[in-house]
Amino acid sequence: MKKIYRILILILAVCTLTGCAGLKDTFENAQKLSEAGVGSQWVNSSIEGVIDENYQTDYKTDFYTAVNKDWILEQELDSTEQCVDLFKPAEVVEDRKLMLINDPDSTGYADNTEVGLSREELEHAGEIVAAFVGAVGDENARREAGVEPLRPYLDRISEITTLDDFTDYMLDLGGMNVAGAPLVYIHVDNTMTDIEHYQVILRPIPQEFLSLGDSYAYSGIDAEAIVNKQENSAIVRDVLQNLGYGNSEINRILRQAYRLEIRLAEKMKTDSQMRVDTYETEFSGRYPIDEIEEMTGAYPLSEIIDLYGYTTDEYTVFEPDYMKTIGEVYCEKNLEELKSYYIMKTIYATCDLLDPDTKDRVDFYLARGVVEKEDKKDTDTPEIKWQKKVVSDYVDQYMRTPFEMMYIGAYCSADEKEKITEMALNVQKQLIKVISGEDWLSEEGRRNAVEKLDSMKMKVLYPDYYFSYMGLDLDEGMSLIEMASRINYYEKCKFTELVGKKYDRNMWDLSVLPTSEVNAYNDITSNSMMILAGYVAGGLTFDPDRDYEINLAKLGTTIGHEMTHSLDSTGYKYDKNGRDISYSESTLLTTEDELELLNRSFKMTSMYITISPMPGVDTYGASISGEAIADMGGMKCAMYVAAEREHFDYDLFFRSYAELWRKKVSRKVEELYAQADEHPLAFLRTNVTLQQFDEFLETYDVKPGDGMYLDPDKRILVW
Repeated sequence: MKKIYRILILILAVCTLTGCAGLKDTFENAQKLSEAGVGSQWVNSSIEGVIDENYQTDYKTDFYTAVNKDWILEQELDSTEQCVDLFKPAEVVEDRKLMLINDPDSTGYADNTEVGLSREELEHAGEIVAAFVGAVGDENARREAGVEPLRPYLDRISEITTLDDFTDYMLDLGGMNVAGAPLVYIHVDNTMTDIEHYQVILRPIPQEFLSLGDSYAYSGIDAEAIVNKQENSAIVRDVLQNLGYGNSEINRILRQAYRLEIRLAEKMKTDSQMRVDTYETEFSGRYPIDEIEEMTGAYPLSEIIDLYGYTTDEYTVFEPDYMKTIGEVYCEKNLEELKSYYIMKTIYATCDLLDPDTKDRVDFYLARGVVEKEDKKDTDTPEIKWQKKVVSDYVDQYMRTPFEMMYIGAYCSADEKEKITEMALNVQKQLIKVISGEDWLSEEGRRNAVEKLDSMKMKVLYPDYYFSYMGLDLDEGMSLIEMASRINYYEKCKFTELVGKKYDRNMWDLSVLPTSEVNAYNDITSNSMMILAGYVAGGLTFDPDRDYEINLAKLGTTIGHEMTHSLDSTGYKYDKNGRDISYSESTLLTTEDELELLNRSFKMTSMYITISPMPGVDTYGASISGEAIADMGGMKCAMYVAAEREHFDYDLFFRSYAELWRKKVSRKVEELYAQADEHPLAFLRTNVTLQQFDEFLETYDVKPGDGMYLDPDKRILVW
């Protein structure tokens, strides 16, 4: 009875969204499911100790447990590892990266030219990564050097006496000016006002570049801003003290730097203001360079643009009032503030590149004093720990694209990309069929949804086009700071070739989206399906040499799951180009479609909140409907794919799907998952999803009265 009360409370909370008729249907559905004991025949066998070797089950009663029982019993948990699952590609990726920095030639990375990179490009990537790793050096050598490598860069700023000299320093991009141009943010992209072309965009510095975290904090400092200021001040103070600066001088530098930031922040829109749908149209415009120079005064913006190679007829300027402030700030009387600001920004840009002790202290400040306990199970030698740190803290941060090129050359193949792409396109085609057949959608809603899905781009394993790094040379004698300065400048200049060209949603920048990341997801802001190489590392989710049914179960359903998110309660607010239309006059779904989608989502919720995820915990399900809908959408796409293939092995497919989600977990951790994870728990992700489909019931001859049986009128498929 308590469970029914919770259902009622939940439904009442959403009554204004669903309307009375939908509310009545949802309540009655939840009540029927509760009375029928849906899910009560299953145990959460993932939890340690719930089942033993004597526990009896079969495919008709509890499919998840029947498939995974032996594996679950074989796994052991200890105090440092309270969850074990089958999905461990991150470990594979980490080992591969260590191999690439320790013995790259053994991987044959430079020989794999089928991935769209020439041998020359791959070898050059290996050379500059090796030079950078050499500069990182061993811990002892860098510890002896301390913070001294930074001294000449700060001395160069301190010695400036005129604005002209400061301008000369600013234009030494890739040289002594390590911080770049942190007064105006310059980049190449498209905008909502012109989604068809790449433009050179000039805008205020990003909010995260401000010491206090957001421009609003400078007018009314809150607790978070105070902590941010303390963290940043501690970093600057730590480095300057170790360089011999006195407290009074450090205080002066910080005071002057923050004073300049205050003046900049006064004319910047806040983070929340920039999220308003009218921001781009209301606070941006197209200007020729002479009008921009009039705004920015002596600030050498046009010279910086030329150095990046971004010269064009007109520029998109965001927040012109801010640009005028730059013109007011950049003058002789503010020279000391400008110098202090650049000292602070130079320290921010280089503190990770100094000695290991300084980096550890910086990490401590940024972690706000919270130190994670070392994993007692860790058996890595000090040498291996250092190598992992080199990869994660240095190579991945500063040499990401060349290192990703090496990873692609070593571990990706054109055959694998072709087969995964073929599967993804097939799933996309089937989802379009699913949507086209939904009679609860209006004609307009179906048309828009199909158009969006048909426009989705597939980005699989590695880009079809690469930015060249052949122009980036790193000499072995350079310091890390010298290299970082050159790398940062090159990263800006590489976009020169895009200026003025037609915008390409297939474009994929490895510095922003590394393919070694363990992920497969729907990027709704570009309407793209991303299937990264890290996600298929180790062959768990995809192996081109194994049965198609296994790959469809372990990757195809994931692809369908992610594509379905295009039409969930968040995804439908974005159009086929990835533009947020939630506040505009255009819509993807009609109001009636939205209400029916919400009503169906609440029916999904009403089933899950009748299922106890574990003994003694029965509050569950209120936040998982989106992911549950996507799971079932992915499975429905897979069923459509299966129907078109001759001799499809449904048994192999369903067992492989159950294996994908298997895990063993402590009760404590499972309680956390039940309370906080927006995905269904593993045994429900398997059983509830599969019992919705006739193909599953027919494969195992599941009948009324069997634990896996669900009456057709109780099924909750949204799509």
